[in-house]
This record gives sequence, structure tokens and C-alpha cells, in this order.
Amino acid sequence: MTFRKFAEFLDRHAASVSAFFAILTIIASFYVVKLYANLKPDLEELLPTHSRSVKDLKEVTSRLRAIDNLAVLLFSSDAKALGKFQEVLAQDLQKLPPEVSAGVEYKISEELTFFKKRKSLFISTKDLSDIRHYVGSRIAYEKFLFNPLNLVIEDKPVEPRYDFKGLESRYASRADEFSHFPGGVYATPDGTKRLILIYAPNQSIATAHRLKDAVQKTIENLKPSTYAADLKVLYSGNSQDIIEEQAALLKDLTLSTLLVALLVTLALWVYYRSVFATFALIASL
Repeated sequence: MTFRKFAEFLDRHAASVSAFFAILTIIASFYVVKLYANLKPDLEELLPTHSRSVKDLKEVTSRLRAIDNLAVLLFSSDAKALGKFQEVLAQDLQKLPPEVSAGVEYKISEELTFFKKRKSLFISTKDLSDIRHYVGSRIAYEKFLFNPLNLVIEDKPVEPRYDFKGLESRYASRADEFSHFPGGVYATPDGTKRLILIYAPNQSIATAHRLKDAVQKTIENLKPSTYAADLKVLYSGNSQDIIEEQAALLKDLTLSTLLVALLVTLALWVYYRSVFATFALIASL
């Protein structure tokens, strides 16, 4: 088919051809929107979805507890008011539905209490072996001392010793690694900076947006300024990174699209030297 015949065909069936390509445009636009709405900067996105390694990664990820979180950072010079706000906010965030939040974490007091009650269970195998050896040596030494037949023996065994105080201080220092959290709450020693972690149920961008929107709404309802005039709230964590990285990608893609459209328009205008022809060609694209 020559170009003339092709042009005549398009002219005769202009309405049908226009409708056909309009439908294609709508379908393509739908998938473009879906693509832009789920842009991810992860390396995993560059791998083939049917690759064995990607399938295994998704399988392992589905079995793990949520690891992506939104970190809510709280700042105020009034430590007491900030602590009260942290407690109230954490309780309200725990009421979020499971499809939005997989859990809230802001203190480790229960974990510390559990550990302190069971300190002896966390002793290393080597230390347990040394203690067992000392107990055996001590029993043998005491038996030797209380045996009347050994009174005449001049070469007596050396009394076994074990540094229990050193052992206690060594494990006490490990237990005190988290003592800088006042009351087991995620906060600096002076209480003017505090943290709440809200875990996302999955790694999707839509979930990250839903989680942050829900957290922001909860904070707005509490009116932070009523607790402390200088109370400041910031966000961090994996979910926040996902949101910011997607926004950066969209910004770059939008800028690239505009630059390409501008350069193509300029090239067409330079070639045809006609505003009407340039507009007609750009509109057809």
C-alpha cells in the first residue's frame, strides 16, 4: 500500500481510526498511571519477576514479620509534656486497623524486665563451663579439708577461686546497654527527643502512603501544640524513604517528559517553520 492509498484510507475511515486510537490511548493511560503510582527505586525492581531468586526473595519476605516502618520523631524542650504526648500518641496509633499498621513500638520496658528476671539463662557456654569446673574443684577441695586422714599431709591443694563479681559486672554491663532509655522508652536521656515506630503490613507504596496519612491524621487530632508550644514532629524510616524516593522519581520523569516535549516541539518548528503544522504534529502524538 502506497502512502497515498494509506492517506485515502485514513481519510475515509477517520472517525473509526480516531475512535480506535482513542481507546488505545485510554488503555495505555490507565497502565501508565498504574506504573507511575507504583514506582520503586529498589534493586529488586530491576530483576526479572520470574527469576528464581526474586521468587525466593518474595517467599521469604512474605514469611517475615513486617520490617518497613514509619519513624515518628518528636522534639520539645518540655520533656514531661513530650513524654505524655508520646504515650497518648502511641496508644492511639495502636488502634489503627491491621491493613494500615502491623504494630507500634516505642518502649522496651517489657523486654528489659523479661531479661532481668532471666539473667542467668543468658550466660555464655564458656562461662557456664568455667563455673561448673570451679564447683567441681571446690567440692573436691572441701572434701580434702574435712577428711581427717589428710591432716598429716603437708602438700595441701590450692584453694580454687572464681571471680563471681567480675562475671556479675560483665553481664550487668550488657544489661545496662539499654539503660540510657529513661523508663525503657525510646528517648534521649534528657527526654527532649522521642521516637515511635509504626510498622507497615507490607512494602507497597500504597500502604506507605496510607500509613503516613493515618499517622498524620492521628497527630492532627491530638493537637500537639496543646501539649507543648514548641512540640515538633518529623518523619523518617523505610516507609518515609519509599514515599520520598517515589516523589523524586515522579519529579525526574515529569521534568524529562517536559524537556523532551519542548525539544521535539522546537525541532519540528525549526524544520517546518509553521506554528500550525507543529501544533498539528504535536497534537497527533
